[in-house]
Amino acid sequence: MKIKLHGLVVLLMALFLFGCSEQKSEEKPVSAVPAQQQPELTTRKDYELPDPNFLRSRMPDSALAYIRLPHLFGYLSAPKGDVFTPVLQRPEHVQIVNKIRDGLKASITSELGEKIEPLLALWMQHAIAPVEMMVMANKDKQPLPKILMATQLGFNTATEFDQFLQAWVKREPAMFMLTNEIAELGYARVAVGPMSIVVHFDAQTKLFKLHAGLGVLREDMEAVFASLVVNGKHPMLSTEAKIDAGLQGLFVWMNIENTMPILATTMPPAKYEELQKSMVGSGKTFGAGMGVSEGKGRLKFIMDLTRPLMADIAPLGQLHADFYSSGIPSYVVGMSIPDGKTFSKLEQHYLKQLPPGDNGYTKFMQEFEDVVGYNLKDYFSAIGPDMFALNDELGDFIVTKVRDRKLYQDLMKKMFAYCKCKDLVTDVDGVKIHHVRVPYNFLDNFQKKNPGQYPGLKLLQRLRSHSYWIEEQNYLVFASVPQLLVERSRYKARVKVADWLKKTQRQNTESALLLFSGGVKYTPTRLYYAYLQMLSVLADIAGVEIDLLTMPMATELELPETGGYGAQINISKQQFSAELVYEQNPVELVLGQNMSSVAVVGIVAAIAIPAYNDYTVRARVAGEFFKTDPVRQWVHAYWTQHGRFPNADEINKFYSQIDDEEFKARLTIEANTGVMTVKLQGHAQIDGLEIKVKPLPGKHSIDWYCEGDTLAKKYLPRSCR
Repeated sequence: MKIKLHGLVVLLMALFLFGCSEQKSEEKPVSAVPAQQQPELTTRKDYELPDPNFLRSRMPDSALAYIRLPHLFGYLSAPKGDVFTPVLQRPEHVQIVNKIRDGLKASITSELGEKIEPLLALWMQHAIAPVEMMVMANKDKQPLPKILMATQLGFNTATEFDQFLQAWVKREPAMFMLTNEIAELGYARVAVGPMSIVVHFDAQTKLFKLHAGLGVLREDMEAVFASLVVNGKHPMLSTEAKIDAGLQGLFVWMNIENTMPILATTMPPAKYEELQKSMVGSGKTFGAGMGVSEGKGRLKFIMDLTRPLMADIAPLGQLHADFYSSGIPSYVVGMSIPDGKTFSKLEQHYLKQLPPGDNGYTKFMQEFEDVVGYNLKDYFSAIGPDMFALNDELGDFIVTKVRDRKLYQDLMKKMFAYCKCKDLVTDVDGVKIHHVRVPYNFLDNFQKKNPGQYPGLKLLQRLRSHSYWIEEQNYLVFASVPQLLVERSRYKARVKVADWLKKTQRQNTESALLLFSGGVKYTPTRLYYAYLQMLSVLADIAGVEIDLLTMPMATELELPETGGYGAQINISKQQFSAELVYEQNPVELVLGQNMSSVAVVGIVAAIAIPAYNDYTVRARVAGEFFKTDPVRQWVHAYWTQHGRFPNADEINKFYSQIDDEEFKARLTIEANTGVMTVKLQGHAQIDGLEIKVKPLPGKHSIDWYCEGDTLAKKYLPRSCR
């Protein structure tokens, strides 16, 4: 039977799984981060994942992509260089996690046994390390790349791995064993349609390797892995350090420059040209992931650029935050304001998108300049790039930077002339507090249009908008009332916001376009206790007893009082990035801190497990559909030659040529219509159900579509819905 490429996905996805670590890597991680910036971790314990270093440290410059998927206990329980590292290194914590791990493995074996799907078994029983995957280009930029994988499996002998692999191949209709040399040499070769996959397992080191591609042989696998050498200067490493320096989270990296020429061979020229002009076409490399960097959890993506975004039209981020707060800030919100030149470019770009002729924007801008006496380009040339909203121990403030003081003073004079108001300056202990009262002109206009109709309106016309501010070096600091500004000038505990962002919040503002940063009191303590709750839940599932009292109290740990959170978007001429910053996991930002770790377990149970079940059902149905491929080819050829579908005698003659007796017993072909009915099997959710595969004749060819009895449409292959 001819099998489609979906079977390759079945095998590859089987390795994208989490597990528990039982062995340390013999190599030290290669990183682009200087040694003094690396998190100080003690020797890794036996439950922690080995350094995911086999492929990441051997990335050739020509590689197209790299993926690292973490395992459960490594991601949740191994030290990663954040505030929880000291407690996760404690021996009593190691003992608890080891006990839960062993209990989970034993429980899964006894409770589920052979009923568990091979994919889930590999995840929950056998994987003991993160999964690494590398994608490499073939010669002559062929569209189908080479795929390499590496991980560690917990089989004690080659025979155990051999038995598992053979059972898996037998259960998966899309896979066929071609050669099996596991017992002698540790190798096996599996076919998935036109793809061949060579695997190797070393029972001594537990290292599992895979090479997939067209016609791959054992010799090809040996050659390609032998060609990999340690490359400590690979550009991926610097991106990885900014996303997951702890090497234990989810991480994906792609070389866009190396991939684009391959896409050019597979896409229509017009579509490829559009792609080149897009944001993707501006990229050099792309990295994304969820891990720990500079002591904080991060959900982040980074794109290194070959050219500025939008042909140098997008505003660049350049926040400095060189001002002070009164004590520790509660939160800071910042925005980088473009200068006048960039504003003009943005304006011209926007106008080009509008239809020709008059438009409301141009009219508004002209009226604004006629009335006020200056245009917005002048405003952006005078003010910026920093614009912040700040809440500190005194209250709320707005802080903005003066870019051009002379131009700023000229604009202020024009504004005062327009509003017929004055800059009232009061000196309090040497601090000059500016005060401007601006009337609400719309009330005057309303009164003119409705004379005498609203007597009380005259009272409202006395209302004024009051602005209070002081000047601090090159910054203007605004407050709602003058007392806040006086208190600010007297407050002794001053904190430079730039230092607080960098040292406490671990956020770099050099190229920030938008930024939020804040703190929540007692978050680390709450997260620590939530983590202990999660261990208790896992122990219950594993059927083991643990004593949480062996773990220290939060007050005995040197946890910070406040947890830091942030988000920002960065744009420079060389890079575009966005990130969330948190303490332990991004769920904290959505669900709060009291039960965030337990929430992760709930999310996995409520979403990931049903999603996996849907995947296994779809894989089974797809396997049954693809088994009809030779039958569909025969029906199509018959219709092309005779202009009709085969009759009963012709179908019976074709049936005699089918070798797969089991599948033939479940397949029927309707005479004179070509409609096929397949009785499904292989999964409790579909056993006994049927799918009908129907031909839809066109002018020169036949399209096939399918429908499933009582089977939900989502389980049908996309190609035949």
